[in-house]
Amino acid sequence: MAVIDQSVAFAKASAGNAFVFTDAGLTTGAGAEAGAVPEYFRLRDPEARRRDPRTFCVFSEAEWQTPAQETYEPAFSSASIDEMDDAYSLRFRYFVDRAELEAKLVDFVESYVVPLQ
Repeated sequence: MAVIDQSVAFAKASAGNAFVFTDAGLTTGAGAEAGAVPEYFRLRDPEARRRDPRTFCVFSEAEWQTPAQETYEPAFSSASIDEMDDAYSLRFRYFVDRAELEAKLVDFVESYVVPLQ
């Protein structure tokens, strides 16, 4: 099974989907693979959507931009991934370390995925 088909199959079997991007794991195919899932669920078209866009979230590695830890600076840039919020109405959440990512993943599942099933 092709990688993109595999991602779509996993997404179909899940109640919610988290896209986690790190500077270390970003490859040229990551944007295409991540874009295939919202396209399958037709998230561009509010009338034809197969799933609520709130059950998807993009988690992106970042660094603190300010010493007071008020603003994030993304650790990488990708035009196709950056477009996902506007194109598909997906939320972005940033994290600086594993503990923050875990806390935000739990919050996403408890706040959106479980209530919207």
